[in-house]
Amino acid sequence: KKYYCDYCQKYIQNDRNIIKNHLNGIPHQNARFDHYLKCKDINQILDEELNKKPCRNFHENKNCIFDTRCRFSHYTRRKLDKLQRKAQQIEHNRFVAKLPKPINATLDEFMEKRTKRIIRENIEYKPFWKYPENLIQENKELPPSLQEIQPKLIQLDFEEWG
Repeated sequence: KKYYCDYCQKYIQNDRNIIKNHLNGIPHQNARFDHYLKCKDINQILDEELNKKPCRNFHENKNCIFDTRCRFSHYTRRKLDKLQRKAQQIEHNRFVAKLPKPINATLDEFMEKRTKRIIRENIEYKPFWKYPENLIQENKELPPSLQEIQPKLIQLDFEEWG
């Protein structure tokens, strides 16, 4: 049976010493570094690159023998600005996602869930308060705010008050 290295994408003889030598080897470490470079957060890359000086070889010759492991920056000013805008956009999206939803949307969600629950559980709606019989008969003498609510008024949709 052979050992498969995910970073290098090759099979190695399954011997402890051979695997140890492979893991300490420069090609494996470079492949591992490149793999984790893809997983880095944009802000982390931006912080690292802003603290580095520009690589003279890369900017003059468009080639650097150290590639991604160079201790100097291979990013141009334009690329850094683009990366910074992208980081700001991600931060803005996170901020917007944390903002509370508008009350109308929250209320609509609540009412929708409540209606579904009532239908699912087959709950019969019962008013929590009933008008006394003597008030119902004297209904015409009461002010409108104290009169019994008509069922047709319950179904109306009032979006604005006033």
